[in-house]
Amino acid sequence: MRVRTMLLGSSLALSACSSSDSGNAGGLAAAGGAGGSAGSSGISGSVAGTVGTSAGESGSPSAGASGSPSSLAGSPSSTSGAGGSAAGIGGTGMSGGASNSAGAGGSLPSAGGSAAGGAAVAGAAGSGGAFNPNRVLCADKTVYAKCQASDFAKEDIFNNPKWVVSTWGNSNRKHSVDNLWVKDGILTMKVTGGTAQGQVTTGAEFSSTEVDFLYGSYRTMAKTASETGTVNSPLFYYLNDTSEIDVEILSQDNPGRFINYTIHQNNLGSKTHQVYTAGFDPSADFHEYRFDWTPQGVTYYIDGKPTGVTLTGNIPYQKGRILVNHWTLSDPAWGGGPPVHDAFMYVKYIEIYHD
Repeated sequence: MRVRTMLLGSSLALSACSSSDSGNAGGLAAAGGAGGSAGSSGISGSVAGTVGTSAGESGSPSAGASGSPSSLAGSPSSTSGAGGSAAGIGGTGMSGGASNSAGAGGSLPSAGGSAAGGAAVAGAAGSGGAFNPNRVLCADKTVYAKCQASDFAKEDIFNNPKWVVSTWGNSNRKHSVDNLWVKDGILTMKVTGGTAQGQVTTGAEFSSTEVDFLYGSYRTMAKTASETGTVNSPLFYYLNDTSEIDVEILSQDNPGRFINYTIHQNNLGSKTHQVYTAGFDPSADFHEYRFDWTPQGVTYYIDGKPTGVTLTGNIPYQKGRILVNHWTLSDPAWGGGPPVHDAFMYVKYIEIYHD
């Protein structure tokens, strides 16, 4: 279930481990620098994605955003500097910044509730308006020195200097460049359906090229798969199997509206793992999933509002990378897979404030 990552000079290798599988190092489709081309596993700058729509799951995340892929241009898309505001951290709200969609604006509510020892956002109190999912990114006045964001309405996942597309595999599962693409401003990540139990399954994953992420506020706007049998991880931190911060949504749990919040090493009960019951089906619409990480704890938010979950056991204290993946095992031990039909997870943006 976990992804082991090693930085060896300028080359990267990933291996996987789970409750039922051992990891083997695999290749990465390395994202080139600005203007560079994807460089490993025979991946050229242009990758044609493929997808089959499934019964019961249209493959369309929203109006105008088809689940079927288009050819992905090899050249990098521009990442125009965008600014915007988000809900406050630690109970301090701030006014909503410029909206990047017509008619969406207004101010954001205070997030309320802080993690133990959590950092507060500097800024004026919000007006109590609704969370604005269309705000521009990286304009919050936080205590953190850096912000990195990817708005998939403005950039691709391939040939992107911020991200590396995974191609590793093992005896249980693998990841393919053909299973993710950007179309109509949305990144789609597919788990291929119809794999027989005991056979190698195929999903999608990418990780940050930077490996210096530590304390900060980590946010993503995502919609999870409706097809039963996959594990949706819209954003998580990883250094190794004993230093990981997880947000995982199992599509089989959609009726129960469950979200798994976990810190690894997961051996301290409610201090390192809690199942949160959301007030919505996570496969029905986009929501912002967020965790704020401090030396004292990890506090989780949805759509700018605190969930009331703060984990305080085994808090990671070393720098690592950020990953997003959508996968399944070849047996139903975790996640109930493999899925019968193709399953799709969608991501609109990733926004990270950190030191």
